[in-house]
Amino acid sequence: MLTGTLVTVAAFTPVGFAKSSAGEYCFSIFAVVGIALLVSWLVAVIFTPYIGYLILPNQAGKAVHNEAEIYHRGIYPYFRRLLLSCLRHKRLILASTALIFALAITAFRHVEQQFFPFADRPEVLIDLWLPQGASILATEQQTRKAEALLQNDADIVNYVSYVALAHPGFICLSINS
Repeated sequence: MLTGTLVTVAAFTPVGFAKSSAGEYCFSIFAVVGIALLVSWLVAVIFTPYIGYLILPNQAGKAVHNEAEIYHRGIYPYFRRLLLSCLRHKRLILASTALIFALAITAFRHVEQQFFPFADRPEVLIDLWLPQGASILATEQQTRKAEALLQNDADIVNYVSYVALAHPGFICLSINS
């Protein structure tokens, strides 16, 4: 179970650590999936058996149920019939499975191969970097100079600037085209 959980978490690693704008936004998906899977594994391996131990009655010294009593009622007879039917017609089942797989592979040609859709509006992101150790006031002064340049440009509809110790994750500029 742990190996399966770790392999699934590892499958999301490229998304989480991509060195692109998509990676910046998708890191939270990687983090949430990774944490959720690891916590789920802990619950399945430790918490659930412990709760079962606490709430289920002790069966020591009691008669054990026989197989006929359990497996000949409820959904078990229907599942047994389905399973036996599949085993009797194994060639048909294998051929159907192969056909469905081939159809799925063929249908993949019609699926768009794109992680994010293309932007439907023109946007520009400007990173303003000052030398390491520059004060936040110096950064704000340089940002005001950049805003003055943007303010007089007729192609720019709107702009947003953000000056702080940490960035909000994205900044968008709308541009007339």
